[in-house]
Amino acid sequence: MIVFIICYLALLLAYLFTKTADNFKRKAINKIILALMFAIYALVETIRLGNFQVNNIHFWGLIGILVAALGDIILIWDFKKGGLVFAIGNVFLFLYGVLLLNLIGFTLKNYWWFLLIFVALNYGMIALVKADWFENMNKYMRKGFPIYFSSVSLHGSLGIVGILLILLADFEIPERLMIKALLLNIGFFLFMVSDMFLALYRFKDQKNNFATIANSITYFGGLLLISLSTSFNL
Repeated sequence: MIVFIICYLALLLAYLFTKTADNFKRKAINKIILALMFAIYALVETIRLGNFQVNNIHFWGLIGILVAALGDIILIWDFKKGGLVFAIGNVFLFLYGVLLLNLIGFTLKNYWWFLLIFVALNYGMIALVKADWFENMNKYMRKGFPIYFSSVSLHGSLGIVGILLILLADFEIPERLMIKALLLNIGFFLFMVSDMFLALYRFKDQKNNFATIANSITYFGGLLLISLSTSFNL
């Protein structure tokens, strides 16, 4: 795990240098390698721990990770198709997050209020789109991006609630299960934040290097944590 983290962060640092450059080929290669790294790591760990079974809830978390990696690669060449694949992966990750919270011992009665956060975030996004705040957003994206954002804010909102529930739980959670759940939910939150930065630099200010770099750090950082969560069995 330590070797993987070091290699992943080193490659992420290299990607950040190319992210703001004009060398498309180098950016594409670095991004593909990063996506394959977190996907392969999650796959290997899921198999190693005996969770590669359809009737195992962790299998569906792996599916979400693999679909997200595929979406990330497609996104390099086709923003529309990549976004659609990403949205599918987001739904799988959300369902996995719900199943894991239930496995810990929480019920819908404990985490239903993630819907309040979800509604607030999406209301804000739709309001910004309708107000033409995103100056560079074309007609397709005015409809498509809010739909996509609703998928990522599903597990992002759940991640916020999940972190609070786990840290404030009034019952004992096994250590490895707690680490697994925290990694997953923090990863969910960072994943959602990354798309907020994505909207800022892609549709508002394309010369905003801070938003560009923040998008990459929060996205790949979030996927790193989600992938690392596969190393902790129950």
